[in-house]
Amino acid sequence: MNFPPQLQQKIEKWASSQGISTEQFVLQAIAEKIDTLSQQVTEEHTQQNSEMTRQRQVQ
Repeated sequence: MNFPPQLQQKIEKWASSQGISTEQFVLQAIAEKIDTLSQQVTEEHTQQNSEMTRQRQVQ
């Protein structure tokens, strides 16, 4: 992938400090972001389900 030069330098720095390739670093970063977003969606659905259950109990 083509990243802006400043971002590319940061990626290379962090990848090097972890002893992995830039490709591995980017893949790990993407996987972590997807996992975080998935957890947020799951939590939101859990909260929505709890609210719907509470509303049904009130009725």
